[in-house]
Amino acid sequence: MNIGVIGTGDIGAVIIRKLRGAGYSVKMANSSGPESLRDRLSHSWISCTCLVAWSHAIFGRQRMLKPKRDAGSPDLAVVEMRRSLAQRIRELAQEPGEHLTPIPGLSLYHRTSPTPCFRASYEPGLSIFVQGRKRILLGGTEYLCDSSSFLLSSIDVPAQSQIVEASEKTPPLSIFLRLDMPTVREVLSRDDIPERPPSTHRQGLVVGEATVGLLGAAMRMLELLDTPEDIPFLGPLAHREILYRILRTPQAGRLRAIATSGDLVQQTARAISRLRENYAKPLRMEELASTARMGVSTLHHQFRALTGMSPLQYQKQSV
Repeated sequence: MNIGVIGTGDIGAVIIRKLRGAGYSVKMANSSGPESLRDRLSHSWISCTCLVAWSHAIFGRQRMLKPKRDAGSPDLAVVEMRRSLAQRIRELAQEPGEHLTPIPGLSLYHRTSPTPCFRASYEPGLSIFVQGRKRILLGGTEYLCDSSSFLLSSIDVPAQSQIVEASEKTPPLSIFLRLDMPTVREVLSRDDIPERPPSTHRQGLVVGEATVGLLGAAMRMLELLDTPEDIPFLGPLAHREILYRILRTPQAGRLRAIATSGDLVQQTARAISRLRENYAKPLRMEELASTARMGVSTLHHQFRALTGMSPLQYQKQSV
């Protein structure tokens, strides 16, 4: 049996000693990294495997949001569909980088190595991750996207992004679909679209768990690339199916909020668009609030709730 111990102070050392004495294989980690464990490992009474320090990722200051998963083993249909989608993306995007497609708003991404943290801008859209792992930081909240995740961005927002798990053998692969808001509103206007409770998560990004229905809809959209002549007619239908699959998830509230006329999120989005278009001009909160059709204090509160920053901080990051 292998036992892992996080923390290597006096108490941890006693626990490790007892476990080793009982014949167990022990692995240890702390928040200071492998080098800090060298003295512990040098003692004759202990023989352990040193782990890379993960405890900062577990107990760090930032809140990490990951898709909620049901208990038990993964759905085999989801796993198989994810593998098929990853293989298809690799066939279509053989070289690393961003790959635009003939389908409006659809891009494929193929990376081969981890990256340092870099500034990225997220426009309203859907990202589906089928391989690799990515970390996004927005306003003090950390979002972890892995091969089971989708990321829904409901506004234009600058954030910090980092690919944390990648290799040439197992490259990060993902799909990005820019949302067509008139189409979103059209789909939402249907009487047969299921209602979901309002989302309590207010920021402009939300992470969810990809379902077999969503992955299947994404695969059908990619299959259209084999018959470009079908894209003008079937492309919008594929887009609608993907929207429907998102609206069947717990994250539907984010999509509904940004598309609903008069909603505070949608009103704040208008202010964000104006700010991006006039980022080089002096910021006048009264004009921005007038664009959003809300009071200055309400706009300031809603702006921070969505983006994790004030309008002035947003303007500086957009430069």
